[in-house]
Amino acid sequence: MQAGVVVTRVRATLLDPGGVYWPDAELYDYLSAAQTAVVNLKPDAYAQTVFVSLVPGVLQAIPADGSQLLDVVRNADGTAIRQIDRNALSHANQGWASGGQTAVLHFMPDPRNPLRFHVFPPSDGNSSVEVVYAGTPPRVTQAGDSLALADVYESALHAYVCALAFAKNTDRGDLAKYQGFMGQFYQLVSGRSQAQVAEAPTGGG
Repeated sequence: MQAGVVVTRVRATLLDPGGVYWPDAELYDYLSAAQTAVVNLKPDAYAQTVFVSLVPGVLQAIPADGSQLLDVVRNADGTAIRQIDRNALSHANQGWASGGQTAVLHFMPDPRNPLRFHVFPPSDGNSSVEVVYAGTPPRVTQAGDSLALADVYESALHAYVCALAFAKNTDRGDLAKYQGFMGQFYQLVSGRSQAQVAEAPTGGG
């Protein structure tokens, strides 16, 4: 979906087809912010899957354009990698962070540092792993720019852009409209997240 589709719909809602009150540059800036807001609420809305070259040791990082680690799937040779609790690993093997090996067996995310993760056994720096992470949507500046998010988020993006547009004009009594559209945005995104979680398969023990 192109950015102009959402902006055209927004202009119809704002009753400003000619851009008298809200110039194009302003609405495209709002649209960029809307994509980021969706990913902040639902990181897998812009999930990226790539192979990341590991550095020696246990501490690793997701790509620079990422905002949160979602999963570490497998080694380059196809062997699976499983998530493990760091405290449980430390209890079973206090020296887990020492040594070095090519293949990774486990990864450990850190909710306090979503850009980094630990691996076990420690990497010798000669391998790569398949990482799934939340990317940062590129900014849009014109009608022909492609949106990073899937078409199913069109209504959520429309609601967010409208909310920011009305927030600009609170002196005209548009605060209620801002709150209404922002509430609609959160409902659209969080409602979709809850539905996907309910339908998601559960792993076997």
